[in-house]
Amino acid sequence: MGSNYVSPAEQAYREERQARAIDLDAHIKEKNNKLVGELKTYKGVNYQLRQDGIYLCLNLPQGSPLGELFTSERMLKKCVDDFNPEVLQ
Repeated sequence: MGSNYVSPAEQAYREERQARAIDLDAHIKEKNNKLVGELKTYKGVNYQLRQDGIYLCLNLPQGSPLGELFTSERMLKKCVDDFNPEVLQ
């Protein structure tokens, strides 16, 4: 049967590694959410590509049924076409 004893040095090392992993995850998330490329507009909806390849709608009203994240520009345009223009105002 093994022992569950962890020395204080090992505990400190584990906590440091966990803190570094959390910091790295936060850094990656922040970097992926940065907007790249130029701002585009389609039928009054402004959108821009994020670093991680997701299109983000920037000027939708709160609670819009259109949503705000799209994996392709084509799907974004199709959803805009499917909704009534008054919904986007």
